[in-house]
Amino acid sequence: MAEILGWSLAKLDRRTKEKAIPSMLDGDRRLYEIDAVIDAIKAGTAEAEAVAAERQAAKQAAKNANKEGAADA
Repeated sequence: MAEILGWSLAKLDRRTKEKAIPSMLDGDRRLYEIDAVIDAIKAGTAEAEAVAAERQAAKQAAKNANKEGAADA
């Protein structure tokens, strides 16, 4: 599944533990229904993009503040 999504195994494990993508256990194997995983990712995309945009805005504001502080010195 990680290869299909282009994710690392750590990211796949993290998303699975967060219940962001559905899976089921079959003995000691974890199974993923691809359609359900794709639907879950699509459903979370808008929220994830909003969080990422907020994070990027904060980084840019900090960067601009550092530039202004250096220019004042």
